[in-house]
Amino acid sequence: MLTNFYMKHTLNRRQHDFLLTCRQILRASSSYIKPCDLARKALASQAREYYIDEDYAYRMVLGFMKYGKMPTRQSTRDMCLELVGRVTALKAVKPGLCIMPAVKTVLESGTASRFFISHRTAQNLIERNYRLLLK
Repeated sequence: MLTNFYMKHTLNRRQHDFLLTCRQILRASSSYIKPCDLARKALASQAREYYIDEDYAYRMVLGFMKYGKMPTRQSTRDMCLELVGRVTALKAVKPGLCIMPAVKTVLESGTASRFFISHRTAQNLIERNYRLLLK
């Protein structure tokens, strides 16, 4: 039950931050940007965090490192590969570090390379909130 609440809260934060990024892109632009182009530019922007639960990230990284399991959705798969890469790099620097503390450190330490949202979801978010983005 708590996990469902956390996931909703996390998704709302992710959407909020994504829309703020869209607003910044619109304000920086001197001309009209179509929603599909705005989605593409915003998706390529750096995200403040991974917007993922620690336990889920751990299971995803562990599943890949031990069993080669990959998530089915492309955006989640890309995030998994990035997390695994960062965890592996951290474990190379600190050889005795277990996976869970490494995942926690990666999640707390910084930003994600991009927003891990599908282009279709990003475009739908923009289209639903386009008026708010222009304010």
